[in-house]
Amino acid sequence: MLTFRLQKKSAIGFQKQVKFRLPEGKGKNRRQILKVYRQYKYVILVASLFLLVLVFITIEKTFSPLSIKKINTQNFTLTDTDKVELIGKKIYFVNQDNLNQKLLPNHIDIKAFTLEKQYPETIKVIAKKRKGVFKIINNKSYYIIDDEGVIFSQVKKSKLPDLPVDVKDITIGTRLDQQDLYLYTNVVKQLLDLKLEIDKVYLEGEFIYVTIKGKYKIRFEIDKYLSQIEMFRKAIIQIQSAKDLIEVSFVDNKVLMQYSTPR
Repeated sequence: MLTFRLQKKSAIGFQKQVKFRLPEGKGKNRRQILKVYRQYKYVILVASLFLLVLVFITIEKTFSPLSIKKINTQNFTLTDTDKVELIGKKIYFVNQDNLNQKLLPNHIDIKAFTLEKQYPETIKVIAKKRKGVFKIINNKSYYIIDDEGVIFSQVKKSKLPDLPVDVKDITIGTRLDQQDLYLYTNVVKQLLDLKLEIDKVYLEGEFIYVTIKGKYKIRFEIDKYLSQIEMFRKAIIQIQSAKDLIEVSFVDNKVLMQYSTPR
């Protein structure tokens, strides 16, 4: 016989011991069960977790309503391919990263998508469109390029500045591997803030030139263009009011203005 001593609280608050005897056969079985459990407890634990996951998946596939049935969009239109990629998918498995991976190849003019989940069955997809910074003229057509160098559109007319690159085979959706693209883009962004109508941007030696449509050109030193743009910004009122101005340049932290007629 096996004897267990248990402590039990009496009605008046004192502790007393209670003896509980288990028949010899049952105690032996218990020890055997405990021994097996200790030996295989990790196997039992993993098997139990696997069973729970399997039950969850079965219930979820059979009864869960959390499948995407409706897609609201902003700034773009869904294609049939987009719908195939999203409709019927579980809403909690869709995230911003895999959404962009699935949809961006179908929308060259879009830079990124933002996802909003509206449980239980609806998502909202918001598109951030690419903005043109330059154009390339090829066979009387204008190809629009964004600040990442992606050619994303072809139009008949554009007031964007020319990008002086030699591209023989222009294809919508390709990205220009242009070493000076960042330089062009940054200069244009800085000057567009001043509401200048830029006609062309090009490199010549150690300088980057910006032609202001119908007026004058600006010459920046490549390694000092940021500080020189700031100098230009401070002198913009004087520069814009000058007559017969043909070129603005910078020497020793000074703004130099060259005119078509002697001064």
